[in-house]
Amino acid sequence: MYRSLPSLVVARSRYPEVKAPVRLVYGEEDWSRPSDRRANKELLPAAEFTELR
Repeated sequence: MYRSLPSLVVARSRYPEVKAPVRLVYGEEDWSRPSDRRANKELLPAAEFTELR
């Protein structure tokens, strides 16, 4: 379903609907901004959050 959406920003609005276990993994030099990572974590409060250094 998410693949059919036009962007990751649009997909983010659907994150609260996710029922499956989620693990967010980011690298220290990842393309996403820290503010985007925090926003994702807030929308997926049960998700595990890992940042690799």
